[in-house]
Amino acid sequence: MSLKITSNTINYNVATVEELSTIAKPSINATVVVTDENRGGVFIYRSTGVANGGTIFDSSSTGKWYRQYDGAVNVKWFGAKGDGITDDTVAIQNTINSSYDVYLPRNSYLITSSLTLPSEGGDRKKPIYLYGDAGNVLIESTNATTLIYNGVGSCIDGVNSDTARRSIIHMENIVFTSSNKTAGTIAINLQKPTGTKLHNIGVSNFDIGIKTVDGSWYANFSSLKIDSCTIGLKIENAANGMNIFNCAIGGCDYAVNTSYSGEQINFNNCIFESNNINSFKADYFRQLNISNCYFEENINSSSSIFATKEDARDSQLNLTNCSFYNASTTATSIIYVNNSTNADFKVNASGIYTNTNVSSSVSTFLVSNSTSTNLYIPTAIQQYEDTGSKIINIATTAVKKFYADDYSEGTWVPIIKLGTATEHTYTTQVGTYTKIGRSITAYFDVRITAKNGSSANDFSITGLPFTASSQLAGVNWAQVFGITLSAPYTSIIGHSFNNSIRLLRVSNGSYDIIKNSEVGSSVTLNGSITFDI
Repeated sequence: MSLKITSNTINYNVATVEELSTIAKPSINATVVVTDENRGGVFIYRSTGVANGGTIFDSSSTGKWYRQYDGAVNVKWFGAKGDGITDDTVAIQNTINSSYDVYLPRNSYLITSSLTLPSEGGDRKKPIYLYGDAGNVLIESTNATTLIYNGVGSCIDGVNSDTARRSIIHMENIVFTSSNKTAGTIAINLQKPTGTKLHNIGVSNFDIGIKTVDGSWYANFSSLKIDSCTIGLKIENAANGMNIFNCAIGGCDYAVNTSYSGEQINFNNCIFESNNINSFKADYFRQLNISNCYFEENINSSSSIFATKEDARDSQLNLTNCSFYNASTTATSIIYVNNSTNADFKVNASGIYTNTNVSSSVSTFLVSNSTSTNLYIPTAIQQYEDTGSKIINIATTAVKKFYADDYSEGTWVPIIKLGTATEHTYTTQVGTYTKIGRSITAYFDVRITAKNGSSANDFSITGLPFTASSQLAGVNWAQVFGITLSAPYTSIIGHSFNNSIRLLRVSNGSYDIIKNSEVGSSVTLNGSITFDI
């Protein structure tokens, strides 16, 4: 921040901003210097305006005194004391209401009710910047800009009644503390925080440290230190492309709690220590990526990572290069995964390390499954270094494997089936496949020069080496010869059907089986199909 002086002449000098209204009959562009250490500055007189108590002040006539400045607006200009005793709520709220760019000098500010952030819309077309003075809060959180919250609900409230609006904020170098860890107190509560950036933020002793709701798209949280909260970080509803990195969360019941969250929530290079129940309680997520993270002494935890799936969407949990130290002897597992739906839940893991202080009664992975066939774990988990605990405990037989290293190739024999007839005169029957995890790509080249006499309606290619999990996979055709469709049908599609490819004729979006009369004596079919098993 710097003073912006638009006049070369200083007409007046006063000690306080209150004295601006005592200057008699100032002329347009008259300039005054206010010498007060906190609220002082250079002001210029304009004929119109609306006073706000910080950057625009009343005069003795109809005009207003305008503060001259570049950059952020200082909360002390609006009367914030920063002594940790005086209630600074109104002064800071007025500052937020007046500017996109708010600065809180290094002091302790008492807040007794929610500070409401403006939402996107109206004249608010860009993020609000809120920043203070602090060193690296991961190392030292004292001697920093500190908001002491003594109210209920949220200290920073970015939730709107209009759910279509976004609360976009860039905040850094601020520490939040509370003496009221009752249910519902939240340090930072944001709705639709698309593009929000939180950096070098400390949070201590709230019910919820930081909460995001509805559309946390491409939000970036870095260098956060959250401790002694019931829930450190709570992420709800559609957090697509959200990145949390270089953070430390400890001493909470739940370090992270996600629910109904979206694609790609990414945690990287974070520390989770001494959390009481779970470091991660992840419910209803689409894709959760945890990499290069460290977990230690999560004392009474049932598990450090507790991932469950209870909605109808496919989910994926990816764990890479994570270390788990000194898990509680009362824990049932380090990582617990469960699927209670008919949708897929895939777990990919590599570089998982647990130390020798883990009890032999604790499983690295405890796998549970309330349904029949839809939880996938990597069999390569048995290669992980784990000298103290059981590698894996599968509490159900309904588990499939899914991992990138599960690769194989092979051959199969494609067979043309017309009705129930398969014994035709073949000149070529070549089939190959590649398998990567659950994904199968099958190639075929099949040719006949004469049909079986008992051929009937309904054309398919049977003999696929695996059974498809759905009928949604389609054929990529290379050649189709020997089939002449009757009107109004114009094209042929093929789709997966158990261990076969069923051929259908198409007309303006409608489908029907291929008639035997449309199939000539000589037929050539080659192409490929990719499907999941």
